[in-house]
Amino acid sequence: MTTRQRDVILGLIGLHPGVTGYELRAIIERSTGYFFSASLSQIYPVLKGLLDEGLVSVEDNSGNGGRWRKQYTVTEAGERAHREWLASPISYENSLSDFRTFLLRYTFLVAADPTVIRAFLTDGLSHFRSERDRIEADSLANEQSYVEGLDNEHIYLAGWRHENAFLLEDIERKIDWITAAIDLLDAGRIGARPPSAQGN
Repeated sequence: MTTRQRDVILGLIGLHPGVTGYELRAIIERSTGYFFSASLSQIYPVLKGLLDEGLVSVEDNSGNGGRWRKQYTVTEAGERAHREWLASPISYENSLSDFRTFLLRYTFLVAADPTVIRAFLTDGLSHFRSERDRIEADSLANEQSYVEGLDNEHIYLAGWRHENAFLLEDIERKIDWITAAIDLLDAGRIGARPPSAQGN
C-alpha cells in the first residue's frame, strides 16, 4: 500500500461514510480518476491496511439482493490521519505530474478552513512561480546541452524551443489557476465558513 493510495482512499471514505470497496472504485473513476486511479485489486488491500491501522471501521450489512456488503467508515484516528496528510507539505518533483499531485490534494481541501486553504494555495503558487523562473533561467543552458554535438543542430534547437515554450505557457496557466482559486477564497466561494456566515 503506497502512502498516496492510503491517504486518497481514506479521504474518499471520509467523504462517503458507509461506502463499499466496489463503490469506492466507481467514485474514483467519477471524481479523482484523472489524478489518481485504483483497481479493486489495489483498493481491497488498502482497505485491509486501513482496518489494521485502526483508521477505518467496517460493518457487514445485507444489501437489497441479500448479499453481504462490507461498508467502511473513517474512525477518529482516521480523521486525525487525514488532517495530518492534508497539512503535510507536498514533495514536488519538478515534473509535469506536480500539478496533478497539487490538484489531488486540493480536492480534499476545498471545504477546509480558509486559512488552511490559503496556506496550501500560497505554497503551491510559490512553487510554480519558482519552477517558471527556473525554466526561464535554465533555458539557454538546456538548449546548448540538448543540441551539443548533434547533426542538424538547428532542427533540434527549434524543437527544443517549441517544447520549452509549451512548458512556460503550461506553468503560466497553472499559476493563473491558483491565483483564481485564491480570488474565489477571498470572495468566500470556497472554504468552510462559520455557521453565521453561511448563506450570506
